[in-house]
Amino acid sequence: MTQGMKIVAPKEQHEAFRLKLIGLFRQHQYTVDAQEMLAISSYFVGQLIALQDQRKVTPEQAMQIVQANLAEGNRQVVRNLMEQTGGMA
Repeated sequence: MTQGMKIVAPKEQHEAFRLKLIGLFRQHQYTVDAQEMLAISSYFVGQLIALQDQRKVTPEQAMQIVQANLAEGNRQVVRNLMEQTGGMA
C-alpha cells in the first residue's frame, strides 16, 4: 500500500452505488462489448481524476487510489471464480 493511503471498508451507500453501476453495465451488455465497456469506463475514470480537488488529492494520489482498487476488484472476481463449482460430475 502506498504511504498515506488507508484501506476503508465500503459503506452501505458505496455498495448501493456499485450495484447500480453493475446494473447499468448489464443493461448494455448486448450492445457494448466487454472491451468497449473497459475503454469507456477508463475514459470516465480519467475524467473523474481530472475533477478531483487537487488541494486534497493530487493526480498521482488519485492514480494510486485507482490502481489499488483495480487490484482489489480483480482479486475479488478471481477469488469468486475460483470458489465456484461447475461442470458435470
